[in-house]
Amino acid sequence: MIYCWIHMFVLLTLMVFYKQVCPFTGCQISTLTEKYVDQCPLDAESWKMAAKQKNCESIEQECSQLIGLNNQQYIFQYHCLINSWGNATIEVCALNRSIFGYCAEYDAAGGLVQDNYDLDCQQRHPPCPALYNSAEAYQYQSCYDLVYRKRANKITAGPKGSSSSSGRFSGSCLPNLLSIALAFRKPYG
Repeated sequence: MIYCWIHMFVLLTLMVFYKQVCPFTGCQISTLTEKYVDQCPLDAESWKMAAKQKNCESIEQECSQLIGLNNQQYIFQYHCLINSWGNATIEVCALNRSIFGYCAEYDAAGGLVQDNYDLDCQQRHPPCPALYNSAEAYQYQSCYDLVYRKRANKITAGPKGSSSSSGRFSGSCLPNLLSIALAFRKPYG
């Protein structure tokens, strides 16, 4: 009986945690702004020109306000990132994120920018810092090299625009909660 209560407590605690984390994970209006591109901007000037052309500021959205984020810190703005499969580059308007030493990616399924835990850009050249803003991803061109190499080698890692299923965190929390619940269920027999 106590076993069941402990597991129920852990599950409820995790659900509360996910409730707090998941609202920040995505902005579904971002999915309406997705555009696959051959190459992302190479420098600050071309990034600014692409951002001006995408005109993210003109899109009416309330993502940060609805989930109570600081509007000065989390800005709905232009990004050009690799997709979750690492086989395409995509321009999108999305909430900026703090990226922790990995390459930034855009997860189309969740409508969010996130860390790509398979690509530690601190080990690349030029290395990225331990913490950087996702809207400054152009500074770390080695993150895009994966996509460009795959294209050159004609390797496909999955359908264009699909979300990764590598098990790392993505915009959908429901599968994560189900996995947790199943892990804590009492075994039969």
